[in-house]
Amino acid sequence: MDRNSAKSNRVGNLSKLPAIAPLNRQDWIEMLAILLITFVPVMLGIFKTIGKIPKAPDILSLLNSIPDDLGLSLVIWLFLFRSPSFKNLFKRRSSFQWLFDLFLICMIVCGNRLLKDFSSFIAPAAGLPDWKTRAYPIITAPFATAYVIHYFFGALYEESVRVFWLTRVRQIPHCGPYLTNLVAATLFALPHGYAPAGMLSVFITGVFYGIVYQTTRRFHCLVIAHWISNIILMITFDRWSL
Repeated sequence: MDRNSAKSNRVGNLSKLPAIAPLNRQDWIEMLAILLITFVPVMLGIFKTIGKIPKAPDILSLLNSIPDDLGLSLVIWLFLFRSPSFKNLFKRRSSFQWLFDLFLICMIVCGNRLLKDFSSFIAPAAGLPDWKTRAYPIITAPFATAYVIHYFFGALYEESVRVFWLTRVRQIPHCGPYLTNLVAATLFALPHGYAPAGMLSVFITGVFYGIVYQTTRRFHCLVIAHWISNIILMITFDRWSL
Protein backbone atom coordinates (compact mmCIF):
# COMPACT_ATOMS: atom_id res chain seq x y z
CA MET A 1 0.00 0.00 0.00
CA ASP A 2 1.47 3.35 -0.99
CA ARG A 3 1.54 6.47 1.20
CA ASN A 4 -1.44 8.15 -0.50
CA SER A 5 -3.63 5.08 -0.07
CA ALA A 6 -2.71 4.79 3.61
CA LYS A 7 -3.50 8.47 4.14
CA SER A 8 -6.89 8.14 2.44
CA ASN A 9 -7.72 5.10 4.59
CA ARG A 10 -6.89 7.03 7.77
CA VAL A 11 -9.09 9.91 6.66
CA GLY A 12 -11.88 7.46 5.85
CA ASN A 13 -11.62 5.87 9.31
CA LEU A 14 -11.69 9.24 11.03
CA SER A 15 -14.75 10.26 9.07
CA LYS A 16 -16.61 7.27 10.52
CA LEU A 17 -16.08 8.44 14.12
CA PRO A 18 -19.22 9.93 15.72
CA ALA A 19 -19.06 13.71 15.64
CA ILE A 20 -20.01 15.79 18.66
CA ALA A 21 -23.50 17.09 18.00
CA PRO A 22 -23.85 20.88 18.19
CA LEU A 23 -26.20 22.35 20.78
CA ASN A 24 -29.77 22.90 19.66
CA ARG A 25 -32.50 25.01 21.23
CA GLN A 26 -33.67 22.23 23.53
CA ASP A 27 -30.09 21.69 24.79
CA TRP A 28 -29.80 25.37 25.73
CA ILE A 29 -33.14 25.26 27.56
CA GLU A 30 -32.01 22.17 29.47
CA MET A 31 -28.76 23.90 30.43
CA LEU A 32 -30.69 26.91 31.71
CA ALA A 33 -32.96 24.58 33.71
CA ILE A 34 -30.02 22.82 35.39
CA LEU A 35 -28.38 26.19 36.15
CA LEU A 36 -31.56 27.37 37.87
CA ILE A 37 -31.97 24.10 39.77
CA THR A 38 -28.38 23.99 41.02
CA PHE A 39 -27.66 27.68 41.65
CA VAL A 40 -30.84 29.41 42.81
CA PRO A 41 -31.63 27.34 45.95
CA VAL A 42 -28.03 27.59 47.15
CA MET A 43 -27.82 31.35 46.55
CA LEU A 44 -31.11 31.92 48.39
CA GLY A 45 -29.88 29.75 51.24
CA ILE A 46 -26.67 31.78 51.50
CA PHE A 47 -28.59 35.07 51.68
CA LYS A 48 -30.88 33.66 54.37
CA THR A 49 -27.96 32.56 56.57
CA ILE A 50 -25.74 35.65 56.28
CA GLY A 51 -24.64 36.61 59.78
CA LYS A 52 -26.27 33.52 61.30
CA ILE A 53 -24.74 30.41 62.82
CA PRO A 54 -25.26 27.39 60.54
CA LYS A 55 -27.95 25.06 61.82
CA ALA A 56 -27.30 21.33 62.00
CA PRO A 57 -29.73 19.16 60.01
CA ASP A 58 -32.02 16.63 61.65
CA ILE A 59 -32.67 13.08 60.45
CA LEU A 60 -35.93 14.02 58.73
CA SER A 61 -34.32 16.82 56.69
CA LEU A 62 -31.57 14.43 55.55
CA LEU A 63 -34.11 11.86 54.38
CA ASN A 64 -36.36 14.52 52.83
CA SER A 65 -33.58 15.40 50.38
CA ILE A 66 -33.61 11.90 48.88
CA PRO A 67 -36.68 12.33 46.61
CA ASP A 68 -35.24 15.62 45.30
CA ASP A 69 -31.82 14.10 44.58
CA LEU A 70 -33.28 10.99 42.93
CA GLY A 71 -35.90 12.88 40.93
CA LEU A 72 -33.45 15.48 39.64
CA SER A 73 -30.95 12.74 38.73
CA LEU A 74 -33.63 11.00 36.65
CA VAL A 75 -34.50 14.28 34.91
CA ILE A 76 -30.85 14.92 34.08
CA TRP A 77 -30.46 11.45 32.58
CA LEU A 78 -33.61 11.88 30.53
CA PHE A 79 -31.87 14.91 29.06
CA LEU A 80 -28.61 13.03 28.50
CA PHE A 81 -30.08 9.89 26.96
CA ARG A 82 -31.14 11.92 23.93
CA SER A 83 -27.45 11.82 23.00
CA PRO A 84 -26.34 8.73 20.99
CA SER A 85 -23.12 8.51 23.04
CA PHE A 86 -25.10 7.36 26.09
CA LYS A 87 -26.82 4.38 24.49
CA ASN A 88 -24.17 1.91 25.65
CA LEU A 89 -23.12 3.62 28.87
CA PHE A 90 -24.79 1.03 31.11
CA LYS A 91 -24.17 -2.05 28.98
CA ARG A 92 -23.49 -5.41 30.62
CA ARG A 93 -19.89 -5.84 31.80
CA SER A 94 -17.60 -8.85 32.08
CA SER A 95 -16.00 -10.06 35.32
CA PHE A 96 -12.71 -8.47 34.31
CA GLN A 97 -14.42 -5.11 33.78
CA TRP A 98 -15.97 -5.28 37.24
CA LEU A 99 -12.54 -5.97 38.75
CA PHE A 100 -11.23 -2.93 36.89
CA ASP A 101 -14.16 -0.90 38.24
CA LEU A 102 -13.33 -1.96 41.80
CA PHE A 103 -9.70 -0.96 41.30
CA LEU A 104 -10.79 2.36 39.76
CA ILE A 105 -13.09 3.12 42.70
CA CYS A 106 -10.22 2.57 45.13
CA MET A 107 -7.97 4.84 43.09
CA ILE A 108 -10.62 7.59 42.94
CA VAL A 109 -11.17 7.46 46.71
CA CYS A 110 -7.41 7.65 47.38
CA GLY A 111 -6.94 10.44 44.82
CA ASN A 112 -9.83 12.38 46.30
CA ARG A 113 -8.30 12.16 49.77
CA LEU A 114 -4.87 13.27 48.56
CA LEU A 115 -6.30 16.21 46.60
CA LYS A 116 -8.35 17.38 49.58
CA ASP A 117 -5.21 17.33 51.73
CA PHE A 118 -3.37 19.22 48.97
CA SER A 119 -6.08 21.89 48.71
CA SER A 120 -6.20 22.31 52.50
CA PHE A 121 -2.46 23.01 52.32
CA ILE A 122 -2.45 25.50 49.44
CA ALA A 123 -5.64 27.39 50.38
CA PRO A 124 -4.09 29.08 53.47
CA ALA A 125 -0.85 29.67 51.54
CA ALA A 126 -2.87 31.46 48.85
CA GLY A 127 -4.63 33.57 51.50
CA LEU A 128 -8.08 32.17 50.72
CA PRO A 129 -10.53 32.85 53.55
CA ASP A 130 -12.45 30.03 55.15
CA TRP A 131 -15.47 30.00 57.41
CA LYS A 132 -18.03 27.54 58.63
CA THR A 133 -20.85 27.02 56.12
CA ARG A 134 -22.13 23.69 57.47
CA ALA A 135 -23.05 22.46 60.92
CA TYR A 136 -23.15 18.82 61.92
CA PRO A 137 -25.15 17.22 64.73
CA ILE A 138 -23.89 14.81 67.33
CA ILE A 139 -23.53 11.62 65.28
CA THR A 140 -25.58 8.83 66.81
CA ALA A 141 -26.36 5.48 65.17
CA PRO A 142 -29.64 6.74 63.61
CA PHE A 143 -27.89 9.87 62.33
CA ALA A 144 -25.04 7.79 60.87
CA THR A 145 -27.55 5.58 59.03
CA ALA A 146 -29.42 8.62 57.70
CA TYR A 147 -26.16 10.22 56.55
CA VAL A 148 -25.06 7.06 54.71
CA ILE A 149 -28.36 6.93 52.80
CA HIS A 150 -28.35 10.70 52.22
CA TYR A 151 -24.76 10.63 50.95
CA PHE A 152 -25.51 7.95 48.36
CA PHE A 153 -28.35 9.84 46.71
CA GLY A 154 -26.41 13.08 47.05
CA ALA A 155 -23.47 11.48 45.21
CA LEU A 156 -25.83 10.18 42.53
CA TYR A 157 -27.26 13.67 41.98
CA GLU A 158 -23.92 15.49 42.04
CA GLU A 159 -22.23 13.08 39.64
CA SER A 160 -25.25 13.31 37.32
CA VAL A 161 -24.83 17.09 37.33
CA ARG A 162 -21.11 16.72 36.63
CA VAL A 163 -21.71 14.40 33.65
CA PHE A 164 -24.40 16.75 32.35
CA TRP A 165 -22.00 19.71 32.27
CA LEU A 166 -19.14 17.63 30.85
CA THR A 167 -21.46 16.56 28.04
CA ARG A 168 -23.23 19.82 27.23
CA VAL A 169 -20.22 22.15 27.55
CA ARG A 170 -18.28 19.84 25.23
CA GLN A 171 -20.93 20.49 22.58
CA ILE A 172 -20.21 24.25 22.62
CA PRO A 173 -18.03 25.23 19.65
CA HIS A 174 -14.27 25.51 20.38
CA CYS A 175 -14.65 23.85 23.82
CA GLY A 176 -12.06 21.09 23.88
CA PRO A 177 -11.91 18.44 26.62
CA TYR A 178 -9.59 20.46 28.87
CA LEU A 179 -11.63 23.66 28.77
CA THR A 180 -14.81 21.59 29.15
CA ASN A 181 -13.46 19.99 32.31
CA LEU A 182 -12.47 23.35 33.83
CA VAL A 183 -15.87 24.89 33.06
CA ALA A 184 -17.72 21.82 34.36
CA ALA A 185 -15.65 21.80 37.58
CA THR A 186 -16.43 25.50 38.10
CA LEU A 187 -20.15 25.00 37.51
CA PHE A 188 -20.02 22.07 39.93
CA ALA A 189 -18.10 23.90 42.68
CA LEU A 190 -19.98 27.21 42.78
CA PRO A 191 -23.42 25.83 43.79
CA HIS A 192 -21.92 24.26 46.91
CA GLY A 193 -21.89 27.71 48.50
CA TYR A 194 -18.71 27.06 50.47
CA ALA A 195 -16.13 29.61 51.57
CA PRO A 196 -13.36 30.23 48.98
CA ALA A 197 -11.03 27.68 50.60
CA GLY A 198 -13.72 25.02 50.51
CA MET A 199 -14.68 26.00 46.98
CA LEU A 200 -11.08 25.46 45.85
CA SER A 201 -11.14 21.94 47.29
CA VAL A 202 -14.37 21.09 45.45
CA PHE A 203 -12.97 22.57 42.22
CA ILE A 204 -9.70 20.63 42.37
CA THR A 205 -11.41 17.32 43.11
CA GLY A 206 -14.00 18.21 40.44
CA VAL A 207 -11.26 18.47 37.81
CA PHE A 208 -9.95 15.10 38.95
CA TYR A 209 -13.39 13.46 38.75
CA GLY A 210 -13.91 15.05 35.34
CA ILE A 211 -10.67 13.58 34.00
CA VAL A 212 -11.67 10.15 35.30
CA TYR A 213 -15.04 10.34 33.58
CA GLN A 214 -13.62 11.69 30.32
CA THR A 215 -11.09 8.86 30.11
CA THR A 216 -13.17 5.92 31.41
CA ARG A 217 -16.89 6.82 31.09
CA ARG A 218 -17.42 4.86 34.35
CA PHE A 219 -20.27 6.90 35.82
CA HIS A 220 -21.15 4.26 38.42
CA CYS A 221 -17.55 4.25 39.67
CA LEU A 222 -17.71 8.00 40.26
CA VAL A 223 -20.95 7.67 42.22
CA ILE A 224 -19.66 4.85 44.44
CA ALA A 225 -16.28 6.54 45.00
CA HIS A 226 -17.99 9.86 45.81
CA TRP A 227 -20.29 8.07 48.25
CA ILE A 228 -17.42 6.25 49.98
CA SER A 229 -15.39 9.48 50.20
CA ASN A 230 -18.29 11.23 51.93
CA ILE A 231 -18.68 8.35 54.38
CA ILE A 232 -14.96 8.50 55.18
CA LEU A 233 -15.37 12.24 55.77
CA MET A 234 -18.24 11.52 58.17
CA ILE A 235 -16.11 9.00 60.07
CA THR A 236 -13.50 11.72 60.67
CA PHE A 237 -16.05 13.93 62.44
CA ASP A 238 -15.25 14.46 66.11
CA ARG A 239 -18.96 14.55 67.05
CA TRP A 240 -19.66 10.84 67.51
CA SER A 241 -21.85 9.55 70.35
CA LEU A 242 -22.61 5.87 69.73
